[in-house]
Parts: sequence; C-alpha cells; structure tokens
Amino acid sequence: MRGRPRKIVVRALVVGALAWVTWQFVVPPLTEAVLDQKPEDLNDFARICENAQRYEDSDDPFEKAAPYEGNGPHPWVLIEDGYQEAASTGARLDTGPEPEPSEVQLVMCSDRFGHLDGGTSCGYVGSEGTTSLNYHAGRYSVTVYEARTGRRVDGNVLSGAEPGECPHYVSEYEDVLYTEPGNADYEALMADVVTGSEAPAPPPE
Repeated sequence: MRGRPRKIVVRALVVGALAWVTWQFVVPPLTEAVLDQKPEDLNDFARICENAQRYEDSDDPFEKAAPYEGNGPHPWVLIEDGYQEAASTGARLDTGPEPEPSEVQLVMCSDRFGHLDGGTSCGYVGSEGTTSLNYHAGRYSVTVYEARTGRRVDGNVLSGAEPGECPHYVSEYEDVLYTEPGNADYEALMADVVTGSEAPAPPPE
C-alpha cells in the first residue's frame, strides 16, 4: 500500500506535464487559427480583398502575418477576383517557389470593375445549342495591402490585353468574357514595393 501514493503522484505529474505541453505548443496555434489571426493557406488572404474598399485600408488583416519591413524582396500573393491566382518570393511571378503563408507580407487585390470599348464576339456550342459571347478587355482595380495591418501600400488601374483568339473552352455559366492583366503588368506595379526597403509600420493610435 505504501507504493500507491507514489504512483498517483507520478501519474499526476505526467498528466500535468502533458497538459502543460498541450497548452504551450498546441493551444496557441489552434487559437490563432480559430481567431483568424494567422493565415494557414495562400487563399486565406482573399479576405483582405473582400473587406476593403478601393483607395482605403482593409479592415480585416492577419495580425500574425509577416510584417512588411526591412530590405526586399518582400513575399507577396496575387488575389484576382476573389481567388489566389499566383504568389512569389521576389519580383517575378513565374520564377521560384511560392512563399509559405507565414512568409507573405503583401497582398495584391485585383478586381474587375468594367471593360474597354470595343471587343469581339465568340461563338460556342453547349448543351443548349449555339451561343455567342462578347469578349472584352477587362478593366481592373488593383490595390496592394500589407498583410499584417491591412494598410494600403500602393494601387492603380490595369487593363487586360485587346481580345485576340477566342478561348477554346468556357463555362456554360459565362455570359461575357474578359481578358486579364498579364504577369508583367502586375510585376511592374509591384516592382518598387517588393524589391525596396520599408520601415516598420507605425503602431496604431
């Protein structure tokens, strides 16, 4: 009987240690994820675009995202019409590996708001017969935000290329087709903010 209290004490210590480890290393990441403070996927950054007005800061940043400070390059992600289109750890979108969500400092939001005059017409055959869709050069409002603070860093209006050959396949739910800005257009807008140096953002008042 004398040995039983020792077992109980040892077992209590083990349970206590496991609880401490869980609280220190498991609960904080889960809490951050649940509270949406830390991005877990590149698509998560779409919420910064969804909760922002043109020419204004976003009111839904990720408080645990990487800060936009120091010398470049600054990893960034492109969100086009609500979806993650591309990402880069440098100035180019088509070279190098994509950044991890925890590395992203800048979010570029590109949203179509209209189109240029002109365009062409494209004919398609679908399940309900033949249909014709107008094909235009889209106009896009492009804004760059700091992922951690939602602060607007830069922005401009970009246009897609003049429509050329009609796309071979389209969704039956499409009623109008638009061209989009190319990688080079986005890269030119991001050149200074991605490769330059940035002082730490001032603390909120």
